[in-house]
Parts: sequence; C-alpha cells; structure tokens
Amino acid sequence: MKSNLDTFFKTDKEVEGTGVWFNIDEKSGFLVKPFSPSNPSIKAAMAKFFKPYAYQIDHGTLDADKEREITVKVFVHACLVDWKGIEIDGKEAAFDKAEAVKLFISLPELYTTIAKYAEDFRNYKMEDPTMREAVGNC
Repeated sequence: MKSNLDTFFKTDKEVEGTGVWFNIDEKSGFLVKPFSPSNPSIKAAMAKFFKPYAYQIDHGTLDADKEREITVKVFVHACLVDWKGIEIDGKEAAFDKAEAVKLFISLPELYTTIAKYAEDFRNYKMEDPTMREAVGNC
C-alpha cells in the first residue's frame, strides 16, 4: 500500500536487513540493524536472554546492572552485524559478539549512542543515498 506518508516514514527493507554503518571516525564503526519491532531477531533474542530472569522481572527484583547487561546482549545478538577498526587492549579486534557485549558494558555511553542510532528509523531510509554519504554513514 502506498500513502502520502511513505516519503516520511517508510524504510528500505533491504537496508534494514543488511544494516547501516554507524561510523565513529574514518577508520572505526559499527554495522547495525534496527533496534525496533521491524527487526525479527529482537523477539528471539529477548526470549533467550530475559527468560532466565522472568521471575525477578515479574517481581521487580531484577538488579539494574543485570537488566542493562541483558539489554546489551539483546542488542548485540539481534542488531550488531559487524564492526571495523575496533581496538581492544591496543590490538585490532576481529568482530566477536561476546567481546562486543563486554565493550558495550564497559563503555555504556558508546552503547547508548549506538542503540539510539539503531532505534531511529530515519537511518534506514534510502530516499536520497547522497544524504547518507554526506553524514558519513555509508
């Protein structure tokens, strides 16, 4: 169905499926899929990582740090596709989901910044490819 709102709100399903680079600088960045209901992996990751803590969640006793760790794991497993130019302990690190979880937990502002980027549907629109290049996310 086409509507007059497609220009403003419709995303490119191919771009959502492959992800978009969030570049930190010219050398380093993260390839992310949407952190939204449009990403079919979110539901499975939430079930996998939150299920063991269902009792604590239901009773409001889950520790805030544990909740953040679980949320990071959901994001990494459902949304993070790759990275480039990331150094850990002074050495360039190959992409690894377990290392990504550790990295995001140790740098919470990095995680928050990338998660917010992945939540913004506008980053998955391709109405004007030159615009994406202009902001450094190509």
